[in-house]
Amino acid sequence: GGVVVALGSVAFSFNSGLLSKGTSALFDTSGSTTIAQRLHFWRTTVRMAAHEPLVGYGMDGYRLTFPHFASAKFIGIWGYDLSVTGPHNTFMAHLYWGGWPALAAFVAVVVLAAIAFVRAFRRLRDGELGDLALPFAAVAITGLAYLLVESFNVERLELAAIFWFAVGLVVAVRSRVADDGAVTTTAGATARPARARRPATAGDAWGIGAAAVATVIALFWTTGPWRADNALRSAGIASNAARAASSANPQLASAKSRAARTDVDNAVDASPWEARYLRVRGDQARSTGQSLAEQQNRAADAANNLRLAVDDYERARRLTPHEASLVGTEAEVLYRLADISGDADAAARASRLLRSEVAWAPRNGRLRAFLGLQLVAHGDRAEGIRQIDRAVAMFPDDTAVLQYAETGYRAAGLTDKLDDVAARLDKLNASKS
Repeated sequence: GGVVVALGSVAFSFNSGLLSKGTSALFDTSGSTTIAQRLHFWRTTVRMAAHEPLVGYGMDGYRLTFPHFASAKFIGIWGYDLSVTGPHNTFMAHLYWGGWPALAAFVAVVVLAAIAFVRAFRRLRDGELGDLALPFAAVAITGLAYLLVESFNVERLELAAIFWFAVGLVVAVRSRVADDGAVTTTAGATARPARARRPATAGDAWGIGAAAVATVIALFWTTGPWRADNALRSAGIASNAARAASSANPQLASAKSRAARTDVDNAVDASPWEARYLRVRGDQARSTGQSLAEQQNRAADAANNLRLAVDDYERARRLTPHEASLVGTEAEVLYRLADISGDADAAARASRLLRSEVAWAPRNGRLRAFLGLQLVAHGDRAEGIRQIDRAVAMFPDDTAVLQYAETGYRAAGLTDKLDDVAARLDKLNASKS
């Protein structure tokens, strides 16, 4: 059985990801090959760990953090919009999740499990249970197969379960095999006999199963996350209905929009620690505020909605810090609020937010270019142009950076730089067509 599991794990590794591409892809580190991409992931993860060396970033959110640290070379090859869900290496994943202590603990588990396996294998092989040595080795090999596969792929639960099962089995066997190869027991000669127990019946099994199913169903229907997801789904249906009825039936569209807002409020109330719901509600308030801003005598209502959006974005940002798109959206709404209401503090808050984020992740060229554009638009022309120049120098072939630069240079009246950026954009567009 252990041999089959081990061979199956190795076969799975060769049927997935990097290893299915052959040895040429395995050792080619140039250009845009798979291994070159993974080397970029690993270097970037080490840079991430330098910011949070002791506690890491938790077991989720790699795709949100990665863009802040991606190198200019990576952006130039794979673009800025590539969704990177993990470092594609289990050791680097532990470094990201929990910092250097987590990586050290995982390495210690691997090393100690390897030592335990060697000792247990030798004692089994040379003892009275020698026939079990080969199956025991086969099961242990599944752990090695896991490390091989997950050294180049994103962590997968089905393989992690196999690995930790193998580690647990190795440790258990090592603790029960004596130096002479005999299996030890925990009961001594003077131990009291075990109390007789009523044998389990089919009725017992059915009762336990029914109780387990009922418990799962009750938790599923009553917990906040399920209710929040259900409310958000209803909000999406109501929003679609509002858009469909906007021209033919304005009254129905208004009613559906109110229902969508109520559903999103319910989602936030049911699961207030989920940033996704806060962001959806913020998007609703932002959309309403922008629509009201285009109407006469509705500036005050527009500003109130934008403030509500900022509050939700700020709460969401505390739950998922350093998410580039969320930071940019909040700053954009703050600048819009400043334009509508004349609130200078809102513009200052937006600038502080962007500056702090750029200082935290100086490689984020898009955020830097956006900061520069907004500084130019709100009076700090010299600093804005400096930020745009630096973003363009870092990412000369990134379309979004160049578009921000084009708008900023045009607003500042810098014709020479504007012409240069326009030529680069034309070249990029021609290469894509």
